[in-house]
Amino acid sequence: LLTHTTQELLSGYSLDDLNELQDKVSELGNEILLVMEYDMEIDEIIGIKMDSQTQWFYVRWEDAECSFVPAKILNKIAPEKVIKFYESRLKFTDTTTNTPTTPTSTPITPPTPTPTPTPTPTP
Repeated sequence: LLTHTTQELLSGYSLDDLNELQDKVSELGNEILLVMEYDMEIDEIIGIKMDSQTQWFYVRWEDAECSFVPAKILNKIAPEKVIKFYESRLKFTDTTTNTPTTPTSTPITPPTPTPTPTPTPTP
């Protein structure tokens, strides 16, 4: 049961604050609608392109259909697939020979801490 009027709830905010809040709610609503459009399972990310200022992934869906999806949306609905896509395209080069190399996993060992000398009491 709501006991406060809209005027009471909004009394502490300036008009600029309310306009900014309205813009954020509108933007969030649009994002939610966009995410809901992509309710199928992604089979694979095939490619990527940049159009104007938007990054797009070319996606093959489980039903074999393909379409472009904004990266902003795909990053939210399938972050693991996006990471896998980028990882599969990483190329490493040996800087000493300037030749491609295969990435290897080398364990990282932390440096050994140097002991702190204990002060000796003076007589």
